[in-house]
Amino acid sequence: PTIWVNYKITPKWEINGRAEYFSDPSGIIIPTETNRNFVGTGFSLGIDFSVSPYALWRFEARSIKTNDNVFINQHKGNPSDLNTFFTTSIAVKLP
Repeated sequence: PTIWVNYKITPKWEINGRAEYFSDPSGIIIPTETNRNFVGTGFSLGIDFSVSPYALWRFEARSIKTNDNVFINQHKGNPSDLNTFFTTSIAVKLP
């Protein structure tokens, strides 16, 4: 399940937040090297800028916490149960 909230600040700017629950009991979508399959929760906070009626630019900070150490810490090289990342994307809608 996912919960998503949006708030339009101005006609061109919008902030959003999301909370989600992940469960892959078969280990098909997100395989892990643990005895248990992937279960986790995620949270994100983003801001959208409407470049035009046909283009949206999104900035997002996202964090996922799992039941096992399935993520590799890129700086330390050891496994972690938390993964936080920042992304940006552009979505284009065809007229």
